[in-house]
Amino acid sequence: MKLKKIVLAAVIIFSFSLNISAAPLFNLPLKLIQPDGTVLNVYQSGDEFYNWVHDKPYSDPQNWHNSKENYTILQNQATGYYVYAVIENGKLVPSEYTVGKVDPASVGIEKGLNVMPDISEHLRLARAAYNSGYNSKAVVDSRYNLVFFIRFKGESEFAQTASSFESVFNGSSGPSVQHYYNETSSGKLTVSSAIYPTGTSISSYQDTYVRGYYQPYSSTNTSGYSDDTEKSDRETALIGRALSYVKSYVPSGASLDGDSDGYIDNIVFIIYGSSGAWDDLLWSHMTTYSGSAFTINSKKVSRYNFIMQNQFDWSTLAHEIGHTLGMPDLYHYVDSLNPIGIWDLMASNYAHMSNYMKWRYLGWISSIPEITSSGTYWLRKSSAEASNVIYKIKSPNSPVEYFILEYRFRTGNYETYLPGSGLVVYRVNPGIGGNAYGPPDEIYIYRPNGTTTSDGSISSAYFNSSAGRTQINDSTNPSSFLSDGSAGGLSIKNIGSAGDSISFYVDITGTCTNEYKVEQTSYNWQDISSSGTKITNWINGTSTAVDSSWDDGYSNTAIPLGFNFTFYGQVYNSIYVGINGLVSFSYKYLNIGDDETTGAGIYGYFSDSPSWPGNKFFPNSIAVAYKDFDLNKNDGYGGGRILYKTINNKFYLTWLNVGTFETTGDTTNTFQLVLDGSDNSATINYKKFGLSDTRSSIKVGIQKSVINGLGWVNSGDITDRIPTDGSSVKFSLNSTTDIEDLSGSIPVSYALSQNYPNPFNPATNVTFNLPSASRVVLKVYDALGREVMTAVDAVKDAGNHKVRINASKLASGVYIYQICAYSLSDGKVFNEAKKMMVLK
Repeated sequence: MKLKKIVLAAVIIFSFSLNISAAPLFNLPLKLIQPDGTVLNVYQSGDEFYNWVHDKPYSDPQNWHNSKENYTILQNQATGYYVYAVIENGKLVPSEYTVGKVDPASVGIEKGLNVMPDISEHLRLARAAYNSGYNSKAVVDSRYNLVFFIRFKGESEFAQTASSFESVFNGSSGPSVQHYYNETSSGKLTVSSAIYPTGTSISSYQDTYVRGYYQPYSSTNTSGYSDDTEKSDRETALIGRALSYVKSYVPSGASLDGDSDGYIDNIVFIIYGSSGAWDDLLWSHMTTYSGSAFTINSKKVSRYNFIMQNQFDWSTLAHEIGHTLGMPDLYHYVDSLNPIGIWDLMASNYAHMSNYMKWRYLGWISSIPEITSSGTYWLRKSSAEASNVIYKIKSPNSPVEYFILEYRFRTGNYETYLPGSGLVVYRVNPGIGGNAYGPPDEIYIYRPNGTTTSDGSISSAYFNSSAGRTQINDSTNPSSFLSDGSAGGLSIKNIGSAGDSISFYVDITGTCTNEYKVEQTSYNWQDISSSGTKITNWINGTSTAVDSSWDDGYSNTAIPLGFNFTFYGQVYNSIYVGINGLVSFSYKYLNIGDDETTGAGIYGYFSDSPSWPGNKFFPNSIAVAYKDFDLNKNDGYGGGRILYKTINNKFYLTWLNVGTFETTGDTTNTFQLVLDGSDNSATINYKKFGLSDTRSSIKVGIQKSVINGLGWVNSGDITDRIPTDGSSVKFSLNSTTDIEDLSGSIPVSYALSQNYPNPFNPATNVTFNLPSASRVVLKVYDALGREVMTAVDAVKDAGNHKVRINASKLASGVYIYQICAYSLSDGKVFNEAKKMMVLK
């Protein structure tokens, strides 16, 4: 039995309130009536997915899950009385003790009890509704809300005047929805709302069903809905009936479609009365109309906001309209962690949204400049219209996660609710679509004592000299940890005072990222399974005999290749291949389970997930990523065979008949990995014999180290694929071509010279000095900061070195070359960049 069916819908006396915050909502006043007529003044908190009733308000709603200051209340189905909740067998159930009739502490009732139900299906439907019709165009110019009112059978008309609602939508001085979006967008967006039918008084649609019809079924509410499908169907039918009623009241010239996409921008339905106790239908939310196609003035109905009257204020409206505009929730539905809290409208409170949200979802910020070299930087207030309001710093320890810096300042109608002013630092994981599904987070704001499992003090998340928080790195509190809890490699110090702007020093430290080069090459497929080829058969790591019928896979072991390979300057002579095709330089047991231990598991290394499961156990490895795991197992993915041989200092590893992309039975996919010891390269070949591609989901990657994680082929998106059948991708590792070691004494410090000649066509020389043996990466970027060339990626001895840069494939223009040198002796890092000009 689901939790919400344990209790009955509350009998509610309406209480109008404007003193609530955006979803999730807390401390909503609620009046419940016991069967004997006793009135209980209690409170309600939660969101549309899960809400609960408690006897006292939370003094700190941001940390409600740590609070033990109130008692949870349920309704006993058999008696109709509201009672204190207890936990039995992991579920929240009614106790025998009636609220108001007994001191709960004296009978052993615990405070702060709550059990989150399984809402996975709710989340799936919510995400589908959120994604429906969403596009990434900038949200600018004008958007329009149609505002309608709904009351249920037997209920009186709204007592408030239309102007009292109008001011919350369109008040020019704020706070209001229009004023909020005008301020947060710096005038780029105007959100206007119109109430229909027009008039001084509210004229609402009165439904044919009573309120209880839209609340959970119980023994005393037999007309209520019994499951999620019935609940959804009833809401859709209600909206359809309300639309039919109000359609004729909307004049033909009304503004409905500000972005000219053929759909009404948004509709707001204000529902009479209070939200229901333990009821997720009668709770404010945004969704997409799923009924039969409906139009008003030839514009289609799509997204709408369902707003309860006791939750009606500008903040709740701004949050739900934020969903309509394309922004996801930034709080967790299924656990108690608070990733960004009061620092963003889409998580809580009255503040602006973060500048990252303004960039990603709304298009109000055109780009995020990246800090790539050490130095002192400064930011304007995030609410300023001018530039210098946001920075990005890539994590040296992750191929995908990065840090965002902005300066939040308590000012204006909305930012004044912030707990303080200062530099705010947060982590972004672009592989996650919002925080709605929980960690790893898309956005996580760093705060003292915060961890992957503990909230810490999110109200102290701002850095400034007056607060005594002037630095953040991997050793401070808070530290710059990544989504998995590992060190992020960020280093910021000397954070200044919170004035018109704020300054800080960024130290680009940590291991220089050693990238690989990738190129698409032509390939003549070499079938190493053809007749006459000697294929060694291995069973449990032991060579038995030549297998004329191909190799059928292995069990819990790996095969020594007897092949030396230089990988990032290190020579490996103990190389193994595992049952799943992973080539490892240091471990024998190469498959990983879903419990993150060695052994069989659903992840393995043939995975179409953008995240890589093996970096904890298998550093320094090369693999083909595919969804299958055990090539000798008929598990719905198909079986397969592994073939390998060595030819002229090249090791060939081929997977044949490895199953299908989407259906069992197609055994025509073939992959081949070639390690070439002569030029330190790895080539991945892919061919699908006889059939056209059904899904482009093959990924190839090199896991460079535990710290640096996995990098996929091709620069750009982290989920790049091999593009076509029969293609080949070559990884060139440790490119050291055109580097000349110059004679002379050992330098006392690092240095990067100006290139000569400059301007040049087509080649120029760059010299650099190393006081000690260092790992060196020298890259070239265009004027927009896009990488166009890796000129050096190698370990070099102390001394003076010269590299020749050939720009024959580059267009005329100004370019930036940057060196990152990491000392192998003391870990010091040298970063410097200079400009050069190609003139053709």
